[in-house]
Amino acid sequence: MLACEALSALDLNALSDKRAHREKYLNEKFGLKTTQSEVKGTCVNALRSFEPGEILLSTEPYAFVVNSDIAVSHCHNCLQNKKELRSCSGCKIARYCGVECQKKSWSRWHRWECAVQGMIERELADLPFALADQARLIVRVLLCRGGDSKDQSKESYQVNFDDVSSMCEGPAAGGGDEAADRGLAQRVGRILARARSARPAPSDDEVVGLLRRFRANNFSVWDELILPLGQGVVPLGALLNHSCRPNAVLHYAPCSLRQTVRALRKIGAGEEVCHAYLDVAATTPKRRGALQAGYGFTCMCEECVAGPARDARLGDVDAALAHPAWLAATAAAAAAAEAEELRRAWQLMAGLHARWSFETPGLLGMVALASRRLQTLLELGDVEQAIEPCTLLVNSYREIYGQSHPMLGLQLYTLGNLFAEKGQNEQACKQLDEALHILTKTHGSESPLVIGLQSLIRDCK
Repeated sequence: MLACEALSALDLNALSDKRAHREKYLNEKFGLKTTQSEVKGTCVNALRSFEPGEILLSTEPYAFVVNSDIAVSHCHNCLQNKKELRSCSGCKIARYCGVECQKKSWSRWHRWECAVQGMIERELADLPFALADQARLIVRVLLCRGGDSKDQSKESYQVNFDDVSSMCEGPAAGGGDEAADRGLAQRVGRILARARSARPAPSDDEVVGLLRRFRANNFSVWDELILPLGQGVVPLGALLNHSCRPNAVLHYAPCSLRQTVRALRKIGAGEEVCHAYLDVAATTPKRRGALQAGYGFTCMCEECVAGPARDARLGDVDAALAHPAWLAATAAAAAAAEAEELRRAWQLMAGLHARWSFETPGLLGMVALASRRLQTLLELGDVEQAIEPCTLLVNSYREIYGQSHPMLGLQLYTLGNLFAEKGQNEQACKQLDEALHILTKTHGSESPLVIGLQSLIRDCK
């Protein structure tokens, strides 16, 4: 049921009953409730207090797709990077790490996609990856919606297409490009017209409406290092609003891709639960511009309201990355074919670091340079020199993200690893213990990343 379709009284009653069941599920299972705001629309608020690391919400994606840029190397069901993948014997396009993943994918959606998989690839081949992936996800959802379960048990909540079509609409492409949305809808329509399970095919208006819902509500699905793997539709997670100073953080379980929302800090009863829709390592105008273009709202969170003072400290990262010395150093690193050439590129970066220490290009520029210096030194195997830019990143992330963000935890993990490789176990344990404190809260104690971190700490001690 798309928003532009007429709803009968029976449909409206069923939708009302479903929302009441969803509210009961959020109340009793997670201690959350939804409220309505004239400014924000739907908000999710805590019914009780939550401690840092407590689970606020946990739900399976309704659907997801692997990102096009990793589709050759990652399983299309669990999104894991595997050396050996088996192709579907029918379409020869979908790839899986084993029989179990192939069976799961077939049951969930590939049985409807297989016959038109070749057409999907041809229709979307000339699009940028991000746009093509949005279209593939729309095709998947519309092909498979006929297999939804309408039954709702008292103890759980079954997400179906009604939840997807009830998500709020976002802006047109690029903040208002109606023609681009129409063009993409026509491509999707041609694919669906060929698929038996999608007949009668939805209208262009219906597909455009779904596209805008996806643009405003879908998630980037990432791994435990916060590296993107795919795009997902998670209607319950989409109920949460944005804040540039979030009190919640998302995590995706390896293989199952279950989305879990955990508290970043203590949350009081009645407080709204918010996560960050984008990387907050940006100035207020940058963040607000991205949110307006992608989601259609101007952020008025406390971080944005207090933005100007902090923005001066963050600086103009675009100007820093357009600096001739930065361009020369990164070009030299990219072109380096031998260790000596890479070492010369690092020396250019070291000179730029010394220069910027006096010129003060802003914190974000120094972070970008430190990240590139660290990457280059790790490629060279120079652990001793790598400690300095890694330490700079840790200190910068504390200021940018706060004391409990997973980005800080991951950088502390890296720094602890470097100290361990140098045999400086006391320093290693100090960094790793803090990383464990953060990542246990953001990833959960059963996370493979956290378990590996615990093992490394035992070795260091």
